[in-house]
Amino acid sequence: MYTVNQDYLKRMNQVLSRVLSEKKRVSAFRIDLRFPSGNSDYHNDAKVITRFIESLKEKIKWDVKKKSNLWRRILTEKLDYIWVREVGSESHHAHYHVILFLNKDIYYSLGDYNKNDGNLAALIIQAWNSALNIKSEKESGLVHFAGSYHLVQYQDLTLNTTLQFELYKLRQAFNYLAKDYTKAYHSGFRSIGCSQ
Repeated sequence: MYTVNQDYLKRMNQVLSRVLSEKKRVSAFRIDLRFPSGNSDYHNDAKVITRFIESLKEKIKWDVKKKSNLWRRILTEKLDYIWVREVGSESHHAHYHVILFLNKDIYYSLGDYNKNDGNLAALIIQAWNSALNIKSEKESGLVHFAGSYHLVQYQDLTLNTTLQFELYKLRQAFNYLAKDYTKAYHSGFRSIGCSQ
């Protein structure tokens, strides 16, 4: 077993509480973002995660606009997120774990991972490639989709048993993200970030 950073857990739960107060139906997706092998420049880029988040926000904005026209409904979406930066205990390579929170009525699933367009998985891969300034699809395996959680809140509390189970699984993911042994606290890099 591993120890967890309680301050990180507190921040993660604050984000979750805020998201659940703003949205009654939430999809949460856990993803891992890795760097291409052989190029250490990426590992020293503190802004890469910011570029990823900003790129993904823009891609989601345009995707939601497209869905609004297609579905003939006015849709809005705010991307909420938590990320942690870790350094592998064996490989000593930096990587990120991210949890994205989105409206379940707009994004129920990631879609087909093998498609290059038209679904959330493709938007995430495109945003990471953009953050890394990778122009081609040559690099594969840089984005790993590690889990999804569907949080639906019902007014009738007897219907919330599925919600409690999904929250339990999501909090297990929080514990994994908050583990101490892979954090490089004194490296000069932030180890956690989240939406406000």
